[in-house]
Amino acid sequence: FYFACISMKDLAYFEKELNEINHILIISAGASFDLSLESIQKFLKEKSCFVMIADSMAEAFFRLFKDYNYLSLTFSVERKFHCFLKGIKSPIAFYAHGNLANLPRKNSDIYFFNYLHDKNQKFNLKLISPGTVTGTMIAYALYLLQKYPYEVDSFGVDFAFPAGLYGSKYGAWFLESNSNRFFRKEGWHFEASLSRSYYFMPGFSVPVKTSEEFKRSKENIKKLFSTVHFPLVWRQHGPFKL
Repeated sequence: FYFACISMKDLAYFEKELNEINHILIISAGASFDLSLESIQKFLKEKSCFVMIADSMAEAFFRLFKDYNYLSLTFSVERKFHCFLKGIKSPIAFYAHGNLANLPRKNSDIYFFNYLHDKNQKFNLKLISPGTVTGTMIAYALYLLQKYPYEVDSFGVDFAFPAGLYGSKYGAWFLESNSNRFFRKEGWHFEASLSRSYYFMPGFSVPVKTSEEFKRSKENIKKLFSTVHFPLVWRQHGPFKL
């Protein structure tokens, strides 16, 4: 996938809310998110924040930071069915060709977006690649930075197995108890037997990415940043360095 060109036509209606914002936070589902709660809390307390949240982290994020005032937009691109957005009443940015059954029934604040192929066809869009939601959020942030002088801090953007863990314990697919963290590199790193396929789906339909997929995703994100030709302040909290 490559996100340099995204159709933001419907998201333009959302942008009227951004005039009072001075900071962007990007929230993804990597394991490093678990170590960043105090930092996120500080930003929400001291800054006027626009928070972009991966769908699998939305319910937990709103629960953890319910006592703070911030503008949020939850991103979802999944074509398969999931319950990530159940009960989410705040604004949602939804992939126009995603599974509409994933949308909460009691939310009318939904903005659809689409992907546009690179005119030179240098990059192919693969929505099953890991990091699709994160890449979309980063692309939207870069789009906004061309118009607004925001600073950006991103959390949980790992593309790695920090401490041997696959993702945040707060993520929708993961258990809440540290003692039951079963999403570990040792148990889910199947790339050798799977010929490095895009991802492995066990019987209970949990997507498990391999380190080869993480590597590919990192390369895609770095390509996205290579298209930036304007000054920006962007801090990444976690093992993946932009």
